[in-house]
Amino acid sequence: MLRSTISRWPSTLGCHSATALHAELTERGLVCSFRTLSRYLRTLTVRGVLPPTTVTPPKTRTLVGWLMRPEAALTEDERSGLKQALNDCPDLARLREHVAAFAGLLTSRPSNGRLLKWVNAARTDTLPALKTFATGLDKDWDAVLGAVTSPWSSGVVEGTVTKIKLAKRQMYGRAGLPLLRKRVLLL
Repeated sequence: MLRSTISRWPSTLGCHSATALHAELTERGLVCSFRTLSRYLRTLTVRGVLPPTTVTPPKTRTLVGWLMRPEAALTEDERSGLKQALNDCPDLARLREHVAAFAGLLTSRPSNGRLLKWVNAARTDTLPALKTFATGLDKDWDAVLGAVTSPWSSGVVEGTVTKIKLAKRQMYGRAGLPLLRKRVLLL
């Protein structure tokens, strides 16, 4: 059973997913952990029994950069890489739609109804991280609504607080409050 399923790895059927193989083997009654199976597949690849997969997925940071930028801001290579990643993973395609809709909300200063509609759509989706994010927004809805709809920003205050914390950290254990006070006033 293991040999027949593993033999599909290099075949033209294209099963190059250890997760899919593990699910299939578990369904057939094999008791083994995913970690054990992936280690076994790695040793087969290293020994030359199985060819290494030729397609390397993009790094997480690269993929996040593609998802967060509007499509018009992507180069042709980035667009083709993003298109390939979205074709390979339908969950990622749904996530891109949600991210683009949320970015549109942040830039357009929406009404309460549009933001609530987006949160409900995110909550009903099957993506667990998106559900967690939507639930987190619900916990302090008034603050979220104020932050998204208000034309004011607290960025300048946050920058000043960061500078003060940096000065405090630099002086930790070396000087007392009078010197810290003077440094803060000179910032």
